[in-house]
Amino acid sequence: MRGVVTLAAAQSLPMDFPYRSQLVLIAFVVALVTLVVQGGTLPLLIRVLGIRGTDEEAARRELSLLIAELQEAAIGQVLDNPELRRRDGGRFDAEVLEEVRERFGRPLPGSSGGAAPDPRTAQRPELVQLLAEVQQDALDEARSLGAYDSGTIARAQKLLDAGSLRRGGL
Repeated sequence: MRGVVTLAAAQSLPMDFPYRSQLVLIAFVVALVTLVVQGGTLPLLIRVLGIRGTDEEAARRELSLLIAELQEAAIGQVLDNPELRRRDGGRFDAEVLEEVRERFGRPLPGSSGGAAPDPRTAQRPELVQLLAEVQQDALDEARSLGAYDSGTIARAQKLLDAGSLRRGGL
């Protein structure tokens, strides 16, 4: 699009305008030279300045690190909390805690890993909701500290949001 306006302005001059053909030629040459010179030297300038694009592998590593931090925050503040209580004030069943802990990748020491289904299924979503709230708080803190790239924060937020939509299936 560069040079189009200049060339269009030169072309719109009346036909009887003095030196019109020379002005159109000058506009065309200036537009062409600026495009060729700038376009031809831009890759060299990028190399000299050391400008790099987005490193997708680094972005994936950063996202993995952030997700690990969010999970650690959730585990530390919820699952490892000896004072953890349900919203009604009661305690969570030990098997529910163990099952959710296993889903978060950190089983209790000495746990069997193959626990029978828990009849108190209402506790699982409540516990996972608490974990999600802590993860969201940790993400908000990471966002406010500027510890991660904004794209990484956005991807982590999407993952947390997607998890909140799936939570009903626990």
